Amino acid sequence: CGDAAGMVKSTTGGGVVFGGKCAHVAAEQIAGYIQQGSKLDFESAWRKEYGGVLNAHYALRKCYNLLGNKMLSAGVFLSNFGLNSLASRKGDMDFIVSYPASVY
Repeated sequence: CGDAAGMVKSTTGGGVVFGGKCAHVAAEQIAGYIQQGSKLDFESAWRKEYGGVLNAHYALRKCYNLLGNKMLSAGVFLSNFGLNSLASRKGDMDFIVSYPASVY
């Protein structure tokens, strides 16, 4: 799981949070197989749970990559005026798209 399995947050390169969450999905898959004989399909299961948010990180990274140095510098400049504290209070660096509370 995690970045070794391609479950990487493209915006930061991190894989720890999603690695842990996908490990939970793997455990659920194994438990279902042991208890009910359910088919093991970890790939589909983790993509169903977290593929959307990881794709959103990928799309955001692609947008960042399109920005020039001047635009990035302007963003850093604007962060000095409270933008970063707003993002810290209202944002979630892992779940950048809306998900049901059960995911958290």
